[in-house]
Amino acid sequence: MASGFVNIDDTRKVPTPNFVTALSALEENRVDGALVPMNVVAGKKAMATMSDGWRYISLNDNELARAEVEKKIPSSRIVSMKPSASLTGVVENPTNMIEVDFFLITGADVSDDVVYK
Repeated sequence: MASGFVNIDDTRKVPTPNFVTALSALEENRVDGALVPMNVVAGKKAMATMSDGWRYISLNDNELARAEVEKKIPSSRIVSMKPSASLTGVVENPTNMIEVDFFLITGADVSDDVVYK
């Protein structure tokens, strides 16, 4: 939303605990949109069960949008994706999306052997 597409006040919020529940709400027509990570199994299942499927909404990709996205999520950036059989929900060419870095962390006392298993 920070990319300029829509304002948070323009939406009706439907709290869900996670993206799987949000996808279920989308499948059941209880919501019009959901935040869905790329290529998750729940997204692929929803695509297969929804009569018209679902798609990612392409974000604005301009200087202001990039600045707002980076401000809201410092480890993120707007990237352009092309439709591909391996990218469920990417139908526009290009589809501008937010890419976010994630890091796996653990307690300082956890051994390297445990981490790599």
